[in-house]
Amino acid sequence: MSWNLHYLESFINNTNLVYPGLLEVKLTHSGPARTLKVFYNFVWISVDLVPVFAIDSKLLQKYTLENIPDFSEESLLNCYLVPKPLKIELSCLVTEDSIEKVWRIHFAETEKQILKGKCALKPLIKLMKDLRDKEMWPIPSYFLKVVAFWLVKKHPHQSFWNDSKFGFLFMKFLEALETHLEAKHLGHILYPKFNLFHSLSPKTLMDLKKRVNSIIVNLSKRPVLAYKLFKVPILDHHLS
Repeated sequence: MSWNLHYLESFINNTNLVYPGLLEVKLTHSGPARTLKVFYNFVWISVDLVPVFAIDSKLLQKYTLENIPDFSEESLLNCYLVPKPLKIELSCLVTEDSIEKVWRIHFAETEKQILKGKCALKPLIKLMKDLRDKEMWPIPSYFLKVVAFWLVKKHPHQSFWNDSKFGFLFMKFLEALETHLEAKHLGHILYPKFNLFHSLSPKTLMDLKKRVNSIIVNLSKRPVLAYKLFKVPILDHHLS
């Protein structure tokens, strides 16, 4: 990705970056990602820049379409190849000199279609990310999104995801997460056999499962905790 860095450096060095409030511009990098840092009005603003390639995903024959509710081929017209070095747990799959040259497939439009029309789903995913941060769970945000995808697979109708049932849906999400943790398997929605939990130890998965179960039990017994601890209006809804 040296060409990417070269172009960005050339832009910064050869452009008259004069703007009211703009004090400094610099470029850093980590792996394939370049971060443009702008010091504007005494506040640092960071923008991550990663080169991607858009391709017709029909050229890829390994995805599993039956897991996508209300699937339409239009959502697969484009997917993206994103540079992302392999984690050490998967490095055995490629030669040593290829580890830094691996690209990840990102089905952005397909994922948007899964979320489309599910009013409460995006706020619910955000809430789960906030809970993850509060609890310091060692799982990426994308794992929570995949749990949501499997919930949509199980409950595809838009009416299920009505905002008026947000507290109920919060509990359903926690229960689904617990199920995946207990099974020690979270399959990618398009590649169900690929376990996203592969990098987490059995002990970590068990500890997470116990903590999620504890939250579920406490909320079931005392729903008022949902609002006090997580700002979820669960008191307005039935839990079953």
